[in-house]
Amino acid sequence: MMRSERLNQIFHPRLKGVLQIVVLAYQGVALLALVVIPFLAVQWLRTPFLGAFVEQTMVFNGVGQAGSSSQPAWSLFQDNSLVLKYQLVKVNGADVQSEAQIRAALAGWQPGQTVPVTLRRLMDSQEETRLVVLQSFQAASRTIYFVIPYIVGLLFLGISLWIFGMRRTESAGRAFALFATSVGLACAGLFDLYTTHLLSLLWTLALAVAGGAMVDLALVFPQEARLVKDRPYLRWIGYAIGLVLFMLAAINLYNFHHPTAYILN
Repeated sequence: MMRSERLNQIFHPRLKGVLQIVVLAYQGVALLALVVIPFLAVQWLRTPFLGAFVEQTMVFNGVGQAGSSSQPAWSLFQDNSLVLKYQLVKVNGADVQSEAQIRAALAGWQPGQTVPVTLRRLMDSQEETRLVVLQSFQAASRTIYFVIPYIVGLLFLGISLWIFGMRRTESAGRAFALFATSVGLACAGLFDLYTTHLLSLLWTLALAVAGGAMVDLALVFPQEARLVKDRPYLRWIGYAIGLVLFMLAAINLYNFHHPTAYILN
């Protein structure tokens, strides 16, 4: 028996065990996140709504409700020029750099009241103050932006746990479990990405892992490619690239001086 084959027989089972632990730990983090997300959502919904979603760097992201015959438009979202061109810097005269600070600035305020907000134009750093009528985040919007994505996320995580339980010893099973878990995190965490931003880093990591898992799946499903049979490390190339991109984005994720740098990176 060749030395490489003997080494493969020794280390391959151990590597499988380590990879199973890594996938299971990732699923555990995702499960914990899905438990926490509804509590974060309820906390955010108690605060009057400014009428637009902002990124974690307080840049307006352009996601929202333009209005229809049955649903009124969101206050700030009516102005499409805000999309990735303006940054929220003050609410009711108080500097804001997080959802918690927005919530503090709006403490005691009620939907229907008018509050001043200060916006900074990213092009030239000029600031302007607008009067915004506070709103309640309506039931239809809650369904669209929280309930449906969260249920989809739960389904994907459930599928991930099911497949991992049956096929955790197979490369394809582990890759699919990583992919499904990441999609579950991305869907269920979408509302937090738009609101509290507490899990933005985890959401970004989930995208990176999902991309790597797709490359992994392409190499092992429906059957393992000949190229990777003796070179299993080739399946990790996608994860390596994804993690590099994740780190580049993470460095700039809360860069308030260059609030769109994480998108460019």
